[in-house]
Amino acid sequence: MRLWPVTVLGVQTDLSSSALTQAHPDRTIKTTVVRTTVEGLVARSHAHRTKQGSSVFYTAAAPRLERQRTGARRRAAVRGRRVPRTPG
Repeated sequence: MRLWPVTVLGVQTDLSSSALTQAHPDRTIKTTVVRTTVEGLVARSHAHRTKQGSSVFYTAAAPRLERQRTGARRRAAVRGRRVPRTPG
């Protein structure tokens, strides 16, 4: 699998060489299905979309627990308090 950021074509290429394709050689992975799935991840905040020229790149979002901790630190900073960082 590729490291992020990645394009839809990059995801499709990785999937085409995966065990899934080897197990089902008669089935193809369509670009529209990959794009729809990745856009669904963006809609649920599991991935981020960035545009560079005419290309669109996707990156993984931070894990949920990390986002919650970051949000708590931001809210505390607005209130003038400090929230210690926790490991993990």
